[in-house]
Amino acid sequence: TASVSPVSFPQPNKKRDEQLLEPEDSFLVLNLYSMGLSSTLARTAVHQAFGAPAGEQWGELCFEDRAGKQLPLGTYYRMMR
Repeated sequence: TASVSPVSFPQPNKKRDEQLLEPEDSFLVLNLYSMGLSSTLARTAVHQAFGAPAGEQWGELCFEDRAGKQLPLGTYYRMMR
């Protein structure tokens, strides 16, 4: 049987956060292209690392083929401060 390792996310770190994003008028886009991870997982990780944002969007990236079928490519998460 296969074992699954628990996922751990980085804990909030004020100094690191200040180096990555300005406290206001900044944004972060996280693209989980073809990794098989859910956008909810990305949202949880960002919330744990940066706290609750002023605004956010998340979902699935899709490509529409010639027959009109939606083909999944990956997921994304975007936060705004």
